[in-house]
Amino acid sequence: MEKKAAACIPGGETEAITRRMNPFTGTSYFSSTVVVSDTETEKEKRAVYRRWSELPALTIDMILDRLDFVEKFRFASVCVTWRDAAPDFAKRRPQRIIPWLLFSQDTQTGALSFLNLPETMIHHVRIPQINMNLCYGSTQGWLFMFAGDACENNHCFLLNPISKAQIQLPPLSLESRQSFLKVLLSSSPAINEDWMVVAHTVSHGLLFCKPGDRSWSIGPPNSKYAFSFDYGDIIFSGGQVYVLSMLNTVWVFDIKTQNLVLMGGGASPAYDLHNDGIDHGDPYICYLVESNGELFLVARFLKNTAYHYTTIGFLLYKLHKNDNIELRVRGYVWVRQSSFGADRALFLSINGSKSVSTIENPGVQSNCIYFINDLHRQTGKPCDIGICHVEDGKIEPFNIPLDAYAFKFPSVWVTPSV
Repeated sequence: MEKKAAACIPGGETEAITRRMNPFTGTSYFSSTVVVSDTETEKEKRAVYRRWSELPALTIDMILDRLDFVEKFRFASVCVTWRDAAPDFAKRRPQRIIPWLLFSQDTQTGALSFLNLPETMIHHVRIPQINMNLCYGSTQGWLFMFAGDACENNHCFLLNPISKAQIQLPPLSLESRQSFLKVLLSSSPAINEDWMVVAHTVSHGLLFCKPGDRSWSIGPPNSKYAFSFDYGDIIFSGGQVYVLSMLNTVWVFDIKTQNLVLMGGGASPAYDLHNDGIDHGDPYICYLVESNGELFLVARFLKNTAYHYTTIGFLLYKLHKNDNIELRVRGYVWVRQSSFGADRALFLSINGSKSVSTIENPGVQSNCIYFINDLHRQTGKPCDIGICHVEDGKIEPFNIPLDAYAFKFPSVWVTPSV
């Protein structure tokens, strides 16, 4: 049984006095609670609480610093202030994020499906009116896309599939979209305003464009006498473009000086594999990868099956300065490697490869190559998908079932960014 009374106290507050009965002893006692008036409560709330959009920048930084990428992505959708704070935070503190596998698209809903391998989680992002069959590159968290309308064959743009931001690029008048082999970004437009797009094409060699350009600049054209890289690979590093050419030679193109220089190379992965007593049989694909400031050549060997190529092994080479007096014609040569580092992992793709630290990303397996279903450029046939343990050569599928999803386009590694 309770009886309540109210007594006024100074300051406009009210003391509520309640008589309560102890159910165990049968005795009664009194308790009181100070109740603040509505006017005073509103004043205190205004003094203590702020809107999320009004939080100080230091507080927002402290919040962001404690979030993983998925939480940062949700953070950016809270309000306009938080959305603007996320890329500013990334500029000051670059995030070490492993690539996600973009492997499926629902054509009815426009949802893209991403696989986060270490967490074995699948994320869906809806982007209507995007055709992933028209994607020709993935770098710095952005995709190079062509417009879906066949009448707009020369319209292209950059797409951030996480933030859904788009950047229109100068139109391209090529014979066909299939002329594109790979497109790279020097840096993310969300972090660095001084970025550049490099396009690797069959018919026109290298093409370049910067923010504000109305047309593409033409780099060194292909030449069957000097060099040819129709089916080679390219990477962007330190303001220079490294090109894998015929006989696995490496050319370096300096964008500022427009100079093209033969750096070296000349490895023969097929010969090495054959001398190991392994039947290499079918074609292989070569990739250029930068890891810890060093340049690697990764040769992926394939076996032809009814529907696709099956990966049977890899060979690794690192570009070394040439100390052989007899071969001084080349400044650098490929040297075979048994590993690319005990604390590194490679995410391999013809659309863009990436090396990551397994110390900073403990969910990634060390000294492993994560490879996906690239299309062989000469045959157009897809490859398989899986993980190769470099130390013993063991190859296994990803540890998450993807059979329920239809692979309607070659998968793409995307390093997510807000």
